[in-house]
Amino acid sequence: MHAKPTGRSGFTYIELTITMLVMGILGAIAIPTYVSTLANYRANLAASRIVADLHYARSEAQRNSLIRNVVFNTGSNSYTLTGVADTDHSTNNYIVNLVDAPFSATLVSATFGAYATVTFDRYGRPDNTGTVVVQSGSVQKTITLAADGTATLL
Repeated sequence: MHAKPTGRSGFTYIELTITMLVMGILGAIAIPTYVSTLANYRANLAASRIVADLHYARSEAQRNSLIRNVVFNTGSNSYTLTGVADTDHSTNNYIVNLVDAPFSATLVSATFGAYATVTFDRYGRPDNTGTVVVQSGSVQKTITLAADGTATLL
C-alpha cells in the first residue's frame, strides 16, 4: 500500500511575499541603470549619425564638385542634406528626424557662425566651423566640425 502524504505541497503566502519583495528591490536597482545606459546609447547613436552625415555631405560636395548644405532644425529635431537624395528613396530629400527610432533624441543646438546651416564647397571645405549638440534623456553629446571639414564626436 501507498502512504498518503501528510503535508501540503506548494508555497506559503510569506514565501511568495518575500520573493516578490526581493524581485522588487532588484528591479528598483536595475531600472535606473538600464535607463541611463539606454540614454547614453541613444545619444551616441544620434551623434554618430550626424558625424557620418556631415562626412557624407562633404564627400558628395567633393565627388560632384557642387555645393552641399546641411540644414539643422532644432524646432523639428531634424536635419536635411540639400541636394542629396535619400538613400532609401532617391526621389526624396535626405532628411533625418532624430526623435524617431532608433535615436529618440533631441537636437539641442547647431551653431555654424551665426547660422544652423553648414555649407560645403565643391572641395569639401565648410564655410564655418561649428558645433552640434544632441541629447537623449539627461545625456548630451557634442559634435565639432573643423575648418578642414572633419566632424568629430567629443
